[in-house]
Amino acid sequence: MDQDKYEEIIRLRNSKLSPKQIARNLGLKPFEVNEVIREIAQTNKNNETEILINCFCDYKSARSLLGSDDIHGSNKSDTINGLATLVLVFKSNYSYKVYTYLVDYWCLGLKSTAGPRKLNEIQYKDLLRTIYEPYDQQYTIIGLKEARSIIFGGIDYADKLGFKPDADFEKTEKYLGDKNDIIELTFGRKGKPFYIAGPYDNNKKIIDTLSKSAGKDNFDFMIPMDENLPL
Repeated sequence: MDQDKYEEIIRLRNSKLSPKQIARNLGLKPFEVNEVIREIAQTNKNNETEILINCFCDYKSARSLLGSDDIHGSNKSDTINGLATLVLVFKSNYSYKVYTYLVDYWCLGLKSTAGPRKLNEIQYKDLLRTIYEPYDQQYTIIGLKEARSIIFGGIDYADKLGFKPDADFEKTEKYLGDKNDIIELTFGRKGKPFYIAGPYDNNKKIIDTLSKSAGKDNFDFMIPMDENLPL
């Protein structure tokens, strides 16, 4: 569902229209409207002044994890690196609040999260373009349930391997809704963890942790060629 329809559902609902009336006006099915209304109510129960208007995910991760084939952008490359970049956007009066989540769904779980960034509409759309520039502007709109399934599922997978989420998750977790209301997704690569070294990672510590949690021969990794890690 595109952003304009999402916001129009919110506007019509605030005008006291029923889900069936909204569906008729927008050419949607009633269950699509009800899903949006439920997500908004659940997400904003702790803060009624902010309304969730969209969840974004890079196209390659959405296709890999969710089977999504809806794309904003071009060049549908299947090359993926196990990193999902998710953006949640809330609207409050005339400003937007943006929360971001970077999930390593092959190994480390939630690597970073940030927010809120309080922006006007132009700034919010500029930020979205900047965030998805490394993905050639390939991104898709997903539901809140799908977004939290990637985030919480990635965290749970990483936890079993001995890795904890970014400490700032305490600040952004509550905007995801019920962590038990998720879709079961498949994490790891080809049935096992695959660690790709990042520029700020402690590679030795991560490899040591994987050796203990997964077993020496039960994970794959990719690190700079000049690093000599005892295995």
